Amino acid sequence: MTTLAADAAELLTLLTTGTLTPEELVAATEAVVLAAQDPDAYFEQYLNEEEHSWLLDCGASMTEVALSEVLEQELCRSDKADELYEQISEQFREPLPAAPPHYRYLREYLQLLDAELPQRGPQPGGYELLEFGDSYSDELQVLLVFRKDTPRLLELGQQLGIHIARPQFS
Repeated sequence: MTTLAADAAELLTLLTTGTLTPEELVAATEAVVLAAQDPDAYFEQYLNEEEHSWLLDCGASMTEVALSEVLEQELCRSDKADELYEQISEQFREPLPAAPPHYRYLREYLQLLDAELPQRGPQPGGYELLEFGDSYSDELQVLLVFRKDTPRLLELGQQLGIHIARPQFS
């Protein structure tokens, strides 16, 4: 396995919190490697030109697009703080506590999440919310990962030129 393939497989495993089957991981890794090495070939093989040509027009990173396709079910997207909070809450069997009615700003919801997520999940340290990729709109695009994996995720994102970051509270 090449370094790129190994890094892509590790990134996919961490971003999906290990929920991909071995077959899904192999297929997703192959798609991400193709997107990184030959964006045009990835576009031709995996995307519909009529539906996705705007991605080419805006200069989208095909590597990010390939990862977004795999992560579609895990990503939460919204330009409204309360909607984003609700989407994240739906990821859990037991919903997150309701945000106080006076919350209006994204930073307030993010701070509430940052306090609650370490207490959730099967791993010590719980979850952390990370920004992922470009939503190509005004929406914030985030996903839940294991907090203990965040430093490695940030490192892999930088190595592969993928936007992965902790949300800003200001």
